[in-house]
Amino acid sequence: MAGRDRNKNGRDGIDRRLLLAAFEVLESHRLEVILANAREARAVPGRKSDVNDAQWLQRLHACGLLRASFRPGRDIAELRAYLRAREKHTDYAAAHIQHMQKALTFMNIQLHHVIATITGVTGMRIIRVLMGWTSAFKIARECHNEE
Repeated sequence: MAGRDRNKNGRDGIDRRLLLAAFEVLESHRLEVILANAREARAVPGRKSDVNDAQWLQRLHACGLLRASFRPGRDIAELRAYLRAREKHTDYAAAHIQHMQKALTFMNIQLHHVIATITGVTGMRIIRVLMGWTSAFKIARECHNEE
C-alpha cells in the first residue's frame, strides 16, 4: 500500500512525511490541528480498537486529555529539511567514493598508497587517464608545469 511502511516493531504505520503533509494542508485551512503521541493516548483508560480510534482520539481531545507534540515553525522545518538533504547527499558521496576505491582495488590499482584521496585534483586526473578521457602525456605535462 502506498504511503505505508513497517516500523522497528514490524507494525504498519503511515509514512511520517505524508502525515506532516496532511497536517500542513489542514493547518493552511485554519483548522486547529495537533500531533499527538499514540503512546500517551493508549495510557488513558477506555476502549481502543482500530474501528473506534478516530472517535476515541476526538473524545480525548475534546476532554483535554491529549497533549500536542512539539511542531517546529515553518522556518525551522525548512532548515531541517535542507540539513537532512545535505546529510543524505554527503552519505551518497561517501558511498560513491568507496565504490570508486573498491573498483580501483579490484583492478589491482593501489592508488591509495600513492595519494591521500582519490577525489583530489591529482586523484581525479589519474582516474580520467585510466578511463581514457585524457591523455597521460597531457596530464604529465600539466603536473610538470605546476612544479
